Amino acid sequence: MRYSNVKTQLNILFIFAFLSLTLFALAKPSATYSSDTLINTSFEEQGTSVEKAYDWQDFMGGYTRTNNSKTGSWGITLRNSSDTGFSGAYQRLDLNQTSIKPVFIGGYVKGEKISNTSSWYGASIYAEIHLTSGKVVYWNSLSNTGTFDWRWIGFNTGILSEIDAPISHIFIVPILGNSKGTAHFDDLTAIEHTSTEGAVTFMFDDGEATTYSVAYPILKSKNWPGVIGVVTNFVGNSGFMRRVQLTELQNNGWEIVSHSISHNDLTTMTNSRAQREIALSKERLTSWGFRVNSFAFPYGAYNANLLAFGSSIYASMRPYEIGDNPKGSWPYQIRVRSITNTTTPQQVKKWAEESKNKGTWNIFTFHSLDTIEDDEYRTDPNTFAQMVNEVYNVNIPVVTYQEGLNRFAQKR
Repeated sequence: MRYSNVKTQLNILFIFAFLSLTLFALAKPSATYSSDTLINTSFEEQGTSVEKAYDWQDFMGGYTRTNNSKTGSWGITLRNSSDTGFSGAYQRLDLNQTSIKPVFIGGYVKGEKISNTSSWYGASIYAEIHLTSGKVVYWNSLSNTGTFDWRWIGFNTGILSEIDAPISHIFIVPILGNSKGTAHFDDLTAIEHTSTEGAVTFMFDDGEATTYSVAYPILKSKNWPGVIGVVTNFVGNSGFMRRVQLTELQNNGWEIVSHSISHNDLTTMTNSRAQREIALSKERLTSWGFRVNSFAFPYGAYNANLLAFGSSIYASMRPYEIGDNPKGSWPYQIRVRSITNTTTPQQVKKWAEESKNKGTWNIFTFHSLDTIEDDEYRTDPNTFAQMVNEVYNVNIPVVTYQEGLNRFAQKR
């Protein structure tokens, strides 16, 4: 969806970046090096001067090592005076993988009056990923703009379908691109993960009554839990579950996830109203006796500011981006498999088999379970039962959303 085709100017500049890094490596003193992490991630170790951090090179407009830090005494600061400016730092991380392994790349960023000319870059972490096949893949974390305090950002290389061979090395770049303003970065990290046992989750958005009448008994027959995204204003309305039914499901191992108060697009609201939808939905559910740790965005609509606000309240935020989740996934951009009226049991079986073989987490996300013909986001009850049987035959763990996070999400 985002940033897979990097601009030509960055390709050219990275050629010079690579040459600069090579020359620097010949002259620098030896340092302890780990193949699965960056060096000097918090910029505490001085480089050639107090304004430079050891093993971090200038990218385009460069960076300054400053006392504006999240932890410790030092961080780095990037400044652009033009809306089309680029500045940053970079480091080369040699992984030399012999098999494809997912890598979480992340860190903390703080912004001051950042304006962005497009959805590209902003204040983010950019990566140029070199595969052993010679192929190069480009990606960066979500663009951050405006004025904001320290927030955690990141992504996992395992979400990129373009990565079809082991990773040789990565250029990792905290960047302020196509943007005017000031960005501060600290505590960057790159963690290589080894995939383990896969898992799947059955999730039902909106809290419709058919989740209780159809999904609950079918999953119960397999001793499997489910997950419900509850819109608090819908609870007790015609066609939706009542609180007593939600309580029964929770008491039988199901998980409750907040799905907002009103189920409106949060990105179209004022900031204060959107924050109210995120925060008060959890407060209301908690006051009703439900344990709530995560949030699912209505319509999958989100932005960096909403993620940052929600991260102070929830362990995870789930948009509606399509795909599976590798080991070390960023918990504020968890992906799903959207189940519609054209999804077949064989497709669900294929996704479950992929999770089992690759060691990933697939979240099968449903809405209505009925026979209404004009609803794209509905599944016939008989088709749902067949889907459950197909997953059962794959013999893969079925977990709640929180259990999936415990197994697959990157910890801070």
